[in-house]
Amino acid sequence: MTLPNIRLLLITIVVSFAANWQFGYQITYINPAYNVFRKFAEDISVSPNDISKSVPFDDADFSFWWGIIVSSFYPGTVIGFVIVPYMINRFGTRASFAYSCIPVVQHLYLISDKEIFPILLIVGRTLIGIQSGCSLSLLPLFIIEISEESENSFLCTFQQISQSTSMSFYKSVKSSAKTKNKSFTKRNVWKGLVIGCIAAISYAFTADDMIDSYSSNMIRSAFPHLADLWIDLTAVFFGSILLVCSVFGSFLIEKYGAKKSLVYGLIGTAIANAVASIGDYTGYFYITALAFSWFLTSELVPVHSQNIAQSMSTGCLLMATGVVTYLYPTINKSLGSFTLLYMASIPALILATILVLFLPEVHKKNYSQINYKLRAFFFSGLNHKESSNDEERNINMYIVQPEIATEYPVNILKIQNYGTCASDINKHTQSLGLF
Repeated sequence: MTLPNIRLLLITIVVSFAANWQFGYQITYINPAYNVFRKFAEDISVSPNDISKSVPFDDADFSFWWGIIVSSFYPGTVIGFVIVPYMINRFGTRASFAYSCIPVVQHLYLISDKEIFPILLIVGRTLIGIQSGCSLSLLPLFIIEISEESENSFLCTFQQISQSTSMSFYKSVKSSAKTKNKSFTKRNVWKGLVIGCIAAISYAFTADDMIDSYSSNMIRSAFPHLADLWIDLTAVFFGSILLVCSVFGSFLIEKYGAKKSLVYGLIGTAIANAVASIGDYTGYFYITALAFSWFLTSELVPVHSQNIAQSMSTGCLLMATGVVTYLYPTINKSLGSFTLLYMASIPALILATILVLFLPEVHKKNYSQINYKLRAFFFSGLNHKESSNDEERNINMYIVQPEIATEYPVNILKIQNYGTCASDINKHTQSLGLF
């Protein structure tokens, strides 16, 4: 792993901090501020001019509105993610950073009218989501443009975990721009897309966003006599643990592979959330089931399909996160401390089981090896041992198909082992019974 120079590292830190100021503010201060806005709603529910126009704001009513307010952030991120490629083509990366701040400035004018504050908060949160969706895409692209490819992984480790969403997506933009758009006509492409979407959605069931949004309520319900200062410090402490464990997780992926890290991280998170639910206290254990799930889809589909596949899987993740965040306040009213068990632990274990069965290991594997597993085995995630004939078939599949061989060049030394003459290649493939 190549370490960048200190100047490049400082630029990355400053740009990352500035580009995601609003994102961090929303996650850290606005999302957990249920009680603050609850009190605000009570204050403005009484008309200052006519007490008879008082509007009651009971707990159920406010929980309904608060779920919509918090979850309205995620449709905005989808919009922001979608418009980034058009902004890049039209304005470039630096100008796109500046233009993405316009929705943030606009939302400031909306919060001044107290009479219809729930509607305005929803609109404002959507605008914030647009800016955050843009920054989640623009920052990795900016890192790629200013650094060498060998330095990308190190620099991206120190970004917010969710900013890794479009790393693989934008790495493919330059090469795929010259490639004609192709539909998903092959079964293995669809299979890779579905598996990638499931891996992405699994992030929503780590309860990360639920805890970010409602951590103060969870802590207060578990420790009703705890002072507000200690509640805030506890939330900050949990955030620090998340950051440290996420960095640690990136090294685990390098050592043990993406599949094991993702599955074990999901299982560990599910167990921790179950313990938190049953024990009626709040805590979480995130090590590895985080950033990698965002961009795993790009490893499971061919290059010409990465654009649309990565966008679809990220959209599925954001929609799943939005639905979970929206439903949490309402379900929490009924299930109480068991909400995390039913909304996070059980779905996470189900998705982990699916990934064990169908997700092949992608770490240090080229697409031809991954594609072979997807095509040859229904349960492509199980540990199928490749024979030497399988490896030959894997290589020759891309040698004898010029269109695919152009997009997925294999090692030239391996090709030379089979001869450079077309007759030799055809003879060899016939002996393997491929065609």
